[in-house]
Amino acid sequence: VTVVLNHWQRPVENLLGQLRAAVASIAVEVWVCIFGSPLAEAYQAAIDLVQAEEEVGRPSKIRTVHSDVDFGVYGRFLVASTAKTAFVYMVDDDVPFPVSA
Repeated sequence: VTVVLNHWQRPVENLLGQLRAAVASIAVEVWVCIFGSPLAEAYQAAIDLVQAEEEVGRPSKIRTVHSDVDFGVYGRFLVASTAKTAFVYMVDDDVPFPVSA
């Protein structure tokens, strides 16, 4: 499973919750898409924080896809189409985590 998190203007706390939950999951990779966001620096700081929390000695699951261009809703789907895993789970920035089943 590849998890794709799309973030544009929602609170950084949303990204922190999503990212921590995704990293703790069975996901092979967690991709954070930041396209044309005015919060790009704050999002990168959150990503750096969660990467520092990951288990020492293991490669990070987190990949960041960053662009100054806002690709709209289509950018995340284009990125997701390059995943090497059989399944891709896409999460928008307005979904708070953790989510109970």
